[in-house]
Amino acid sequence: MLKAKESPQVERARKKIQQKLTEETQKITPEAIKNASNVIRSWIERHNDVRVSLKNKVGFFDQNQSSATVKSKFVIHKMQQLQKTPKVGRQPSKALGGRVKMD
Repeated sequence: MLKAKESPQVERARKKIQQKLTEETQKITPEAIKNASNVIRSWIERHNDVRVSLKNKVGFFDQNQSSATVKSKFVIHKMQQLQKTPKVGRQPSKALGGRVKMD
């Protein structure tokens, strides 16, 4: 497959981006990562008094007792429709006949 020759502007832009990328990758060293980690730890320690402990407030897998409120009108409408429909006697649509089993 033949490619068209890059214009000088695109070539300059490509070189600039490649140069910036190599400069950034050279800055990422194990020492720099340790320094960043220490800065984050010290920030957390400094702001420890204003942190909110969530361990007692919300637990994972709490049977959806702490679920977020639904804000979408469409979703609210569909939820209301589902709550109104009787669960007994529902039949799958004819297009899905034989593929969907209702409990």
